Amino acid sequence: MNVTPQVFPLISSRADALGEQPFIKLMPVRCEELIAATEGLKKTGVPLVSVQGDSLFPTAGYIDDVGLYYFVPKIAAFFGLSPALAWDLFFLLVVIPCFAVGLWATMRLIESRPVKVVFALVALALFVVVVLAGDVYAISPSLVVLVVPFLMEFSKSESPPKPAHWIWFVLLGAAIALAHYVRSHSATAILLFLFILLVFEKRWAQAKKLAAAGAVLIGALSVTLFFKTRLVERDAYLAKFQPNYVAPPQGHPFWPNVYIGFGFLDNDFGLRYRDEVAYKKVREFFPNATRLDEEHERVLRNEIIALCLKHPLFVVRTLAAKAGVIGFYLLLFGNIGWLCALRYGLKWQIELAFLAGMAFNALPGFLAVPNIPYLTGSFAFAAIYGALQLDNALRRGFLKTSST
Repeated sequence: MNVTPQVFPLISSRADALGEQPFIKLMPVRCEELIAATEGLKKTGVPLVSVQGDSLFPTAGYIDDVGLYYFVPKIAAFFGLSPALAWDLFFLLVVIPCFAVGLWATMRLIESRPVKVVFALVALALFVVVVLAGDVYAISPSLVVLVVPFLMEFSKSESPPKPAHWIWFVLLGAAIALAHYVRSHSATAILLFLFILLVFEKRWAQAKKLAAAGAVLIGALSVTLFFKTRLVERDAYLAKFQPNYVAPPQGHPFWPNVYIGFGFLDNDFGLRYRDEVAYKKVREFFPNATRLDEEHERVLRNEIIALCLKHPLFVVRTLAAKAGVIGFYLLLFGNIGWLCALRYGLKWQIELAFLAGMAFNALPGFLAVPNIPYLTGSFAFAAIYGALQLDNALRRGFLKTSST
């Protein structure tokens, strides 16, 4: 068999060649990659090796969602499912338990019965949005809903840590790393949230903070080592078929999405939120450039700088429009909790942690375009934040003060 070592081939098969489409939405290119990865695992027995015709190539060689292409083919092989059905099962096994456990944990934090009802409705709306949006974007909101209430409960605890706490933090670190390997940076906001609590929460003893950070690190490193080992095994297998095989880069292109993100508003610069717009711009300078090389990133970064210098009003107007859309969504999911925050508010450490989490998870929508799938992680933070703010306000006499 032949090996394509560096550039992910343009897979000619269509996702519907299986005769079925996944129930849960998934980008067509990811569907096609999952078909190739599942076929590769079936024929070679080696994860992350894809097969198309007589050619072998590294699965997801130039992107960083490698976990998706490890787990879904494994599920397909274990249960005898098509890649489409395996993806559906993977998605539901992640989203439903996370929302179920997270809802239960948040209800434990909320004291007011009316607020519990409000949060249940908001969480249901968020769940529907996440399922309809589909794709790997569901990882971020699911993890937020699951983890944040437990971090809040732990931060309130006055009792000394128990062994179960450290086990939980190890599992948290593992979950954060797993999420990152399925969708890059989908758990970074959780790390930011935890970091702020560890640094500024005065109730926690220094030893307790260090132990929690160490436990998280152990869990994350264990998962990272697991995937690094799988990638080494994949590259060693492919190197057998081509002595000069070079492992492809791991990483997600950054500047192309930022560049085409300026096509959010109608403009006269030819900018649209389409991948081919960025590729066309690069080909003006380097006709032989691929979507993976350094020239692609460098050219688009320079084009963005030039756009900011030559047309600053357009840049500001575009960013302001994106911020307005994001702000509207966050107000919607935080609802009356935002008003309660203005009057009462939580501890400043908690406020900072929530706002930082929301802001980071909103970055993809701000830098690219504020499409709902990119923002569901920030919606999850806003939903929990709004419920806790309302519950806090009611405990401090919000309705009594309003009635007088």
